[in-house]
Amino acid sequence: GITDRIELSSTDLFAGVPAETTLINGELTVPCTLFKAGTQTISASDLDDAGIAGHTSSPVEILPGAFAGVLIIAPGEEPAPGTETGRTGEPTDQSINFAFTVSVFATDAWWNPVTGVTDLVRITSNDPLAELPADTQLQDGRADLSGVGDQVVVLGHRHGDAPVVGLLERVRADRPAGDLAGDRDDRYRVHVGVCDGRHE
Repeated sequence: GITDRIELSSTDLFAGVPAETTLINGELTVPCTLFKAGTQTISASDLDDAGIAGHTSSPVEILPGAFAGVLIIAPGEEPAPGTETGRTGEPTDQSINFAFTVSVFATDAWWNPVTGVTDLVRITSNDPLAELPADTQLQDGRADLSGVGDQVVVLGHRHGDAPVVGLLERVRADRPAGDLAGDRDDRYRVHVGVCDGRHE
């Protein structure tokens, strides 16, 4: 029987599939887990014989999971569903005392956007002088919020047990004559919470 080594890959870069496996008598059943919502495929190629044609599966529609948390995206970043942090890119430095916009997304446990969510979100900051937006209702799972602060910082880390908190990575604010004091690797936090209309 054929015992060639087979390479597996997917359009979902964080798919739970073995990178390499070996056929047993010409076949093998392999469990696969896909995390990125949308249309995904899985491909196989022969590692031992380049003359053997590879194959790509039919497209499989992956649906997002239930609402499990919120993801905050700062300028310079983009959502990256299915990845470990849910985002890609680096937050860009912002000028002090100038408003900038962050986007908040309702997501499942793998950072896939979840539509239909209309919960309220609230932003807080460690900057006591920050001008922050009022509590804002998500529109179909998204809200774009603008505020001003000289230490505002932030962006998405995995939520904890509760689906109401999002954690941000630092966005450095530049003073007109230089940077804020502090090491470039310092981290600050901003929290986004989902609350109901009765929350004070």
